[in-house]
Amino acid sequence: MRFVKFEGKVERNQDSGKRLTVDFKDGGKIELTPPAETSVYIDGKLTPVARLQRGDNLNFYISEDRLAAQLPQEPETTLTHFVVVPIMASQSEHETSSMTASLPHTASDLPMFALGGLIGLMLAGAMTLFRVLR
Repeated sequence: MRFVKFEGKVERNQDSGKRLTVDFKDGGKIELTPPAETSVYIDGKLTPVARLQRGDNLNFYISEDRLAAQLPQEPETTLTHFVVVPIMASQSEHETSSMTASLPHTASDLPMFALGGLIGLMLAGAMTLFRVLR
């Protein structure tokens, strides 16, 4: 799974964390509306978004399959409805096959051969013991 890394500084915290303005590195200022129960780690301490202050550094990762943008459905008016559009990185067939081809081979058939040999030795020992005791 791939992730997108975001880095930025809190510019403004409005309505007890309901609206955060964050100045993202190489991305400009964006207003976020995190859920009320969201907490982040600031200097190693779990901090609710309501307590974020101007100048707090934020570094976080979002999995590629959860990344989305809200775009207005029609020209902006006072009653604009937003549509959530997933953002997915597309890969060409060539990129996918070359990535799959380069994965390391981590398993082999040797453990199965070893198990077969061990079972064969145990069977031979049992037959020898049976023949001696008979």
